[in-house]
Amino acid sequence: MTRRETIWLLVRSAGVLFLALACWYILNLFGDIVGAALTPGLFARSTGVFLDLIIRIIFLLWIAVYLLSNGDILFRMLGSMPDADG
Repeated sequence: MTRRETIWLLVRSAGVLFLALACWYILNLFGDIVGAALTPGLFARSTGVFLDLIIRIIFLLWIAVYLLSNGDILFRMLGSMPDADG
């Protein structure tokens, strides 16, 4: 495996990791919404928590889509590092 292929694999793997984290946060958000809806009066007080989770989900999805579709900045940054051999 060449260096470029290894870097490509690392960038795409990071994208998959961020996508998995976003999915985990989405499931967490749905669980929190259901839990807050079942508790009287808690849903209205939990909007800040929901907003925080939604912002995290958007940010993680944005990074995941970038890394899976392009990831050019990270690819160039990792590719410009000198070899360990010199």
